[in-house]
Amino acid sequence: MKKAFKTILIFAVVLTMAFALVACNDKDTHKGEFSVDVNNAADFKKLADNLGRDYDKGVYNIKSDIILEGDWTPIGNSIDNSFRGTINGNGHTIVYSINIPEPETRSEELNEIAYYGLFGVIFGAKINDLNVHVNLSVPADAESQFIGGLAGYAYGDNDIKNINVYGNVTATMGNICRVKTNTDGSRSVEPERYDMAVSIGGLVGYSIGNAKYNGINSAVNITVNSDESVKTYKDSDDEEKRAITLSAVSNLTMGGVVGTLRTINLSSEKSNAEYIEAQNLTYNGNLNASGELVNAGGIVGSAYRVKNASKWVSTAGVINTKSYKRLNVGGVAGSLDRVALAKSKSMIGEINAKRLSTTQTTSYNVGGFAGYCANFTSLDNVVSSVGKIVLPVNVFNYTGGLVGMLHFSSINNAVADGELYYDRALILNDTHITYSHNAKENPYYVNNGGIVGRVYGESVLGNLATKFTAFQGIAGELANAVEIITIKEDEGETFDAWLQDSSYSTARMTYEKSGDKKDGEQKYRVVHLYDVKSTDAEPTIFYVNTNAKVYNDSLINQDAVSYNNNVGKAKDDIATEFNALSQAIEAAINA
Repeated sequence: MKKAFKTILIFAVVLTMAFALVACNDKDTHKGEFSVDVNNAADFKKLADNLGRDYDKGVYNIKSDIILEGDWTPIGNSIDNSFRGTINGNGHTIVYSINIPEPETRSEELNEIAYYGLFGVIFGAKINDLNVHVNLSVPADAESQFIGGLAGYAYGDNDIKNINVYGNVTATMGNICRVKTNTDGSRSVEPERYDMAVSIGGLVGYSIGNAKYNGINSAVNITVNSDESVKTYKDSDDEEKRAITLSAVSNLTMGGVVGTLRTINLSSEKSNAEYIEAQNLTYNGNLNASGELVNAGGIVGSAYRVKNASKWVSTAGVINTKSYKRLNVGGVAGSLDRVALAKSKSMIGEINAKRLSTTQTTSYNVGGFAGYCANFTSLDNVVSSVGKIVLPVNVFNYTGGLVGMLHFSSINNAVADGELYYDRALILNDTHITYSHNAKENPYYVNNGGIVGRVYGESVLGNLATKFTAFQGIAGELANAVEIITIKEDEGETFDAWLQDSSYSTARMTYEKSGDKKDGEQKYRVVHLYDVKSTDAEPTIFYVNTNAKVYNDSLINQDAVSYNNNVGKAKDDIATEFNALSQAIEAAINA
């Protein structure tokens, strides 16, 4: 026993000494609090020597405008080797350029990851009162690529405020097609199918963590090009053939301010308290997004779990998108998931949605404000005014003057205005559309509305007005959601507990047991009900466009979407109501 006790005592002493050594090392290497004046380019470049946790208390005071000559090497190239200090910009401007030419040939193996920006990676940094002018052009040639005017990748609890960023950011996707020898000896041309993801933003490419953004103004023109070219090759009979080849980024997320904005944990559980704050974000530039799967918006490409979001204003000139398979695009956001956004507006000249391929099955969600809103996202006091939304013919789409797809989400106090075109030439009207009760037989389809293309599940609409030309006055399609829940009752699970843990509203759902209990499990059939208020007693929804009314009442003839509060009202009275709501929302936004 004494020997065992002695062994334990020795182990404890050794362990204590080890901890002491680690503590001493931490104390010896961590630089503590310090402050540095940054007077010129040479001083700023020295920040690359102060990366990682040992320098997280450093404060850098910009004392003059700085021009970083030549091709800039971003500061920070990994989480461990990231910038973690504080930058006080004091209203000064930093100018930099990155210009990496497209390679003539590409290897079969892509780089694993790439970061581009003034900073490559920041972690828990504080950056304020700074102007950034960026001129960046790089090839899209990494499996994961993060590009931003200020930072390519932002991890952790970053606090970024009062930043102006402007200039041009371009990622080019060159021709990486190859000639393939088939099993029968024939030859064909096909694109290399790399699993390539690019997240790109005027300010930050990819933001993950409980970040705070406030007072951000972006005027960065952003372009991701796909390459389409003619390639010649010889077939099995040695005859020369020509084929059009196409290369596209597999997964592209693009935002005028932030490409991807999300917390670290994306769990939908109520107990997860992680949230982002993003207020006073503006964008005034042009976006050109091209890829296989695309999320693009004037403020964000995709945003998840943003609790406090307000005053997102996008005045983009043109948002051009080309998609190979799936597209979410909006004047403010491509995709919003669990985002509470208020007092915001989209004032866009033009949103173009085009196809990269006529052979692929495509699915588009297009909105003047947002393409896709999901998982109890809420929009309140928002405005969408778009000169035109242009769609391709023969593409299945949900398009709305405000939102393309509303999935378990809500819109209250909103107005939409604009025009819907097909292939640029044809504005939607009742003189050239032949309606078919099978929407997919109609090359123009009918899944678009003055407010929303599709309302699905526990979604709520209230107090809305639209002058957006569409097939349907308010919603192109309304659908309840049905799901089957399995409760393991013999293991102590209950339906009430499941309901309590969920984010669902009992006021907007019905449920019943589905069949008998089997093997200790009971199934429940849950129906999630949409809520679209529009009655004579509560006229919370109205629309103005007469074409929408024609399609809504005369052609569709579905009670579920025939919200017609305009019956018996003079045209001038309807316009007065629209203007009154618009003015009330503008007053709320400007307050």
